[in-house]
Amino acid sequence: MFAVLFILSIVAFQGDVEPFEVQFARLVAEDPAVRGRDAVIADCGTLMDDFPANRAPVALLIGRLFDLNNPTAGFVQDRASSMEWYEKARNFAELGTPVWAEASMRLTQRLREIREDVLNIQKSREILENLQSHVKRRSYEALVVSAELVYQGLAERDLERTERACEQLIEISTNSVSTPDGKLPPTLLVATALREYLINLAQAGDVPKRDRVERIQVFFDRHKNIVLLDRATETALMIVGTWKDDLEAPQPVPSQRIGIRFWLIVGNGVVVLMLTLAWLKLKVRIQRQPT
Repeated sequence: MFAVLFILSIVAFQGDVEPFEVQFARLVAEDPAVRGRDAVIADCGTLMDDFPANRAPVALLIGRLFDLNNPTAGFVQDRASSMEWYEKARNFAELGTPVWAEASMRLTQRLREIREDVLNIQKSREILENLQSHVKRRSYEALVVSAELVYQGLAERDLERTERACEQLIEISTNSVSTPDGKLPPTLLVATALREYLINLAQAGDVPKRDRVERIQVFFDRHKNIVLLDRATETALMIVGTWKDDLEAPQPVPSQRIGIRFWLIVGNGVVVLMLTLAWLKLKVRIQRQPT
């Protein structure tokens, strides 16, 4: 009799426990600046203990919490802890799931921030290439991974590899993909990654200036229809400083051509005005001379 009552009491107690989804949603909605980051993380730990089969999304949330930076609220970004929890989330999650993909992506970004550590850079590439093999070719996720491979190449200081990643990114961007809520539109995602490549190429001191100018122009000519690439190219050429160099004048990009024409017109106008004023002044002086 007592055994039956005990079992019934356990069942009744378990029936009062909120489902994982409800408790997790409440934690996601918590504002760490109000309640305190440590308190939210402690609740996450409790939830993981109560629902060990659902550890992956909770570990990912803990990693994101450690990534927050709000000195006013009493906490700063803790990169080491965020990396640790992203790796845990990745290990907890089932291969190929959204949680696994996001944890992998965030982990690679943190690993690349420590550029002096060659092993971290290598590990970041391994994770990205593994991630790339598990995303659909024509998807927003594939576009994001390709953009990350551009940044990966820059972290490795390998411009050739980075340019190949740019070409791959451009190829994937030709596919029509839907943008998830709150995410960067594909056009801006591509434009931002290509701009970083061109700026880094412009600043590559180990590459002769003439070669940098040529590579920037060739890249632009090949992909001139891409949104905002003309501005990125103009900025890159400005960084190289082509107009101060004794190189053969490069073919300007469209926006530069307009600017050059404008200043040529202004310059010619100023010269004509000065000559006209000088001629009038001379004429007046001649007329004032006694005959």
